[in-house]
Amino acid sequence: PVVITVLNSYSGWALAAEGALLKDPTLASVGALIGFSGAILTKIMCDAMNRDIVEVVLGGKAAAPVVEGDVVDLGPHREID
Repeated sequence: PVVITVLNSYSGWALAAEGALLKDPTLASVGALIGFSGAILTKIMCDAMNRDIVEVVLGGKAAAPVVEGDVVDLGPHREID
């Protein structure tokens, strides 16, 4: 999902650049609006998914695989009624 918002933002910035090259202020404004809103949504989604935005933009890395024998101590367990 985060990669899709990044691509959406990139398409907006490309549209803004095209509008600037063609000297069309409407195209440039709409592209900037799409690019900026995609960037904001990407930032919000990265924060919600606890991912670094730089890793998402540069390709990122996969999470470490969970090995069957690994045991993680989470501390004492207590039941709540």
